[in-house]
Amino acid sequence: MRGELCADPRAEVVEALRWARELLSRCSLTASDVAITAAYRQRVKDHINPFIGHLKLATMTTVDAQNFYESLLDQLRSRDMVRRVCVA
Repeated sequence: MRGELCADPRAEVVEALRWARELLSRCSLTASDVAITAAYRQRVKDHINPFIGHLKLATMTTVDAQNFYESLLDQLRSRDMVRRVCVA
């Protein structure tokens, strides 16, 4: 395994996806939520859906999360972007 991993990659990815989905599904958004939503929606579209968008959160394993992390690095994403996607 190469690169730096989140302390618990599965927990980080699951929490980020849950938070993003909850935020995107809310009917009432504040101005700051709109900016956050736009950034997260793009991040989900560009970096999460292509690799793990087909997985149900309840079925994700630590191996899935680690493979996701490695896939991001392999697809020439910057380490900074990979970190932001993993810990967002």
